[in-house]
Amino acid sequence: MSAMIYKKQICRYLAAFLLIGFACFSAPLIAADTTPLKEQNKAIVWKYLNSIGTKDQDSVAAKTFSKNYREIRAEFENLYYNTQESKLAQSAEPLSQAIPDRKDEIELLISEGNTVVVQYRITGTHMGNLYGIPATGKTFNIDSFSIYNLVDGKIVDGWHMSDEIALLRQLGTPMPAREDGQYRIPPTGGETAIAADDILATLLANPEDSREYRNKLNVASRKANNPPPGYMKKSEGLSYDKSLRKGFQHLTDIGNETNQSHLSFGLAFSDRVDRLDYFLVDGDWIFIRFRLTAVNTQSLFGLPPTNAPVDAWELAIMKFDDERWRTAWWFGDDQSMLMQLGGPQSFWFPPKS
Repeated sequence: MSAMIYKKQICRYLAAFLLIGFACFSAPLIAADTTPLKEQNKAIVWKYLNSIGTKDQDSVAAKTFSKNYREIRAEFENLYYNTQESKLAQSAEPLSQAIPDRKDEIELLISEGNTVVVQYRITGTHMGNLYGIPATGKTFNIDSFSIYNLVDGKIVDGWHMSDEIALLRQLGTPMPAREDGQYRIPPTGGETAIAADDILATLLANPEDSREYRNKLNVASRKANNPPPGYMKKSEGLSYDKSLRKGFQHLTDIGNETNQSHLSFGLAFSDRVDRLDYFLVDGDWIFIRFRLTAVNTQSLFGLPPTNAPVDAWELAIMKFDDERWRTAWWFGDDQSMLMQLGGPQSFWFPPKS
């Protein structure tokens, strides 16, 4: 068997796991009837999230998290990772001191199998050194996501992504510079993620008579580069009624502010492939997590092309009304993308005209 054929078969096997709603790298197999387990897991996560900032937080956490709990990605991963092995880490204070009045407001909680996804907002006041950023006294309000995997009623791992650029822009300060003048970029991970075209092919090869299946087809074809005839292509526009947020919203906003909007993602990443590792369905909601992978061959919003590969996380929440795709809310890791492109932190603070 050739290496190429073997690789394609492996991808298809992995895609099969994604299509039943599991993260290939972490979620264990579960019983066929997942409804009781799904609701139980939601309740566990909900109880913990509502205990944050209260006197009961520690006792609830002790009952909620596995002794071997693993945090795969921090809420402020880019800021945190940039401090490592630098003097910035020495000045940084715990989050509970840097944001003493923090509050989390849950906006959406969905689940499938052993996985619970939470969309929430973090509000607070910057009162202490936050990953090398001295206290500004300013308040902020930002979007955030968490993905929890549970086994036997315990959270075994967590993956988080917060809107770090919204945080920096609201605080009025860029990510602090390391003494060596270099970026320390977190590794993306997610090596088992699968190209959207492969997921779509596996879906089409395993048809089901259900609205969830047809909604998955709609989403997978929208992310695929080469869907078969009859399915929406990216170049043909939106396949949903309303876009609530762009994938890399802050990069796009700066492009508009600096009159560089014509230097878009489509031009900068012409060989783009989206690789999914979560495809979770909960009724009329679909959540996906994927990596935008490409080679940067053209300018992105005025940044010089690097002719080097990029690999950045993006999340999306989609809402369906039966089988009509109503809304899509996209959320990319703008900070990681800028760092991979070698752009300066001043990019987030363009001069006002």
